[in-house]
Amino acid sequence: MTYFIRKFRLNFLISKDSLVSSHAFICLAIFFVSSYLFFFRLNLIDASYFDEYQYISAGRQFITGGINENWSHPPLGKILFSFGMRIFGDNFLGWRFISVISGSISLVGIYIIGFLLTRRRVLAIEAVFLTLFNQVLFVQSRIAMLDAPMLCFIISGLVFFLLYWLRNYPIITLIISFIFFGLAAAIKWLGFIAILLCLLLVLITDIQYRTKNKFNIVGLMNLLKCVIISVSCYFGCFVFCIGMKQPGYSSALVSNHSKILIDSKSGLLTNIFDLIKVQVEMLRAQVEFRNDKHPYQSSPSSWPFHQQVMWFYPPSLAGSPSHLKKGVGFIGNPIVMTFGFFGALFCLYFFI
Repeated sequence: MTYFIRKFRLNFLISKDSLVSSHAFICLAIFFVSSYLFFFRLNLIDASYFDEYQYISAGRQFITGGINENWSHPPLGKILFSFGMRIFGDNFLGWRFISVISGSISLVGIYIIGFLLTRRRVLAIEAVFLTLFNQVLFVQSRIAMLDAPMLCFIISGLVFFLLYWLRNYPIITLIISFIFFGLAAAIKWLGFIAILLCLLLVLITDIQYRTKNKFNIVGLMNLLKCVIISVSCYFGCFVFCIGMKQPGYSSALVSNHSKILIDSKSGLLTNIFDLIKVQVEMLRAQVEFRNDKHPYQSSPSSWPFHQQVMWFYPPSLAGSPSHLKKGVGFIGNPIVMTFGFFGALFCLYFFI
């Protein structure tokens, strides 16, 4: 990367004295360039595809106040999709706008995280390029699914967490990071993994400092407060669901499961007991979905070798010659994923 920067006279990217090399300029450039790439020909598929229909339909219900048709995941992601549809209409742009912006913000976060970890702009920019051309973020940022918004909140939380953990910023930065993690969990439960990993990281570091009699990590009570704030953000997003009818899951979508989620008489989310029932039913739905078989499913043993592409949109165009095909394939870049895996093991070895 440094070779190409010097060859094409882009020294401002690594110069410490140039004003245009400020982090703000680079972050803005990353945001606008990536937004252009994500928006480019977004209308190539102007109808919903893959799992979009679930979240688009659920987003409409937050606009019309109708029946909530998707309770397999928490509501925040679908609420965000409804904002996009309110602004740009019920079309491909309204459906996917939030995902595009989330992907662009995620790349900006990757740059900041890269700089915080390495203190070098070039390496941070390399991290952005590797993430952008890994295809995973590119595909997820152009489809109305929950992964891009969830990733955006997780990366934003990691930025503030690293500011606290590496740069000794005030405790408020740790609180902000856990707010973002709570909002990520309010999109998909995978957000809770970020909370657990950051807690584990702080506790391990705490033990190391205690061994050296240099305890300067936030106390257990402050960590507990951060967890409470994060969980409060998660449950706070359910406020938007108050008064909405919860129809349960269709037996056509979830085998042997067609129960009403909430009270069978009213079908409304009205109190904390209904809220607890919703969490139980979401867990049950996740377990039952996991047991279903899908044609795009692959075994974990095949993941390191990238043997199977997940086709979000099948590569065929009815009535066209065989050489004219379009498709949306979801698979990680094998080079990035393979070297990234060994790089993570290398870092873990030195951390331990």
